[in-house]
Amino acid sequence: MQLTHIDHPKQGLLAAQTALEILVFDDDDFDLTRLQRLLQKVDKKVEVHACSSVEQMNDVLDHQVIDLCLLDLRLGDLDGCDVMQSLRRRPDSAELPVVMVSGMQDTESVVRTIKAGCTDFLEKDHLTADKLRQTIFQALTSSMPDPDLTYRLHEASEAVVKGIAKGCIAELQPRLRQIYRQVSFIRNCHNMGLLPDPQALDKIEQNCLAVWRFFDEVEAYADGFSKPVH
Repeated sequence: MQLTHIDHPKQGLLAAQTALEILVFDDDDFDLTRLQRLLQKVDKKVEVHACSSVEQMNDVLDHQVIDLCLLDLRLGDLDGCDVMQSLRRRPDSAELPVVMVSGMQDTESVVRTIKAGCTDFLEKDHLTADKLRQTIFQALTSSMPDPDLTYRLHEASEAVVKGIAKGCIAELQPRLRQIYRQVSFIRNCHNMGLLPDPQALDKIEQNCLAVWRFFDEVEAYADGFSKPVH
């Protein structure tokens, strides 16, 4: 199967010539390191600015234009919602997309953070690079003032899904039909007390390997989305 390359919304956001600048605020060294590693898996062009105090956060904001902030809800003596309000009081971060990250996902915490003005809420324990990528994309597009650009990004997402789905159907349906016919042939031979032709088993094995290789190709195609476009 030849997979035609379709522009993916992530390429327009994370494969730009300039890096995506993300501020990560967490007072736990382990969680801070984990978030940094997950962000590097999202895309190599992500620049992470890690901080564990309000002073460090303000220093980053004083010297760097930030595109998005990942903010821990529980910060020792601090509360993430209070830090959120500090961000909103600064002219340079008043409209900054902020995603709250927490080890807790009770309804009260989620509602409180959204009311405080956060764009989204993520649970630390079940956080993956794919989930983080999706959340970053949604947070950035939701803050875009240009509705046409948001619409075009949405259209690009749909095009990717439809293109892969059609490719999967076209590749898998004939293989599955062959496997079904071959299995039916072997079953009929068994019912009649006959030994099936060994070639039928060989064909089933070949088709299964072809399906396996196809899924490897789809996986490699998906991984290609994270590579910069030149």
